[in-house]
Amino acid sequence: MDFYGIGLQEIFIVLLIALIVVGPQRLPQMALKLGQIMRRLRMVTSEMARDITEEVNRETTDLKSDIAFDAKEIVKEIENIEKKEEGDQK
Repeated sequence: MDFYGIGLQEIFIVLLIALIVVGPQRLPQMALKLGQIMRRLRMVTSEMARDITEEVNRETTDLKSDIAFDAKEIVKEIENIEKKEEGDQK
């Protein structure tokens, strides 16, 4: 069994040390508090990831539309140059 790169023996040692340091009466309270902190941390990180993804998508969309606009302008300029050259050749 491997839990985030920590084996069963390591988990057992950590729990044993926590039991000795905190005591059997306060250990359930500490575990509950740790669980709440981990839940909040996951919520915050997932919210941050969602916000970053939305911002990147928004910026990417803006960049794509800017590039498309610039590409159309370049095509128009090329067409104008070609028309001028055709007119000069006649």
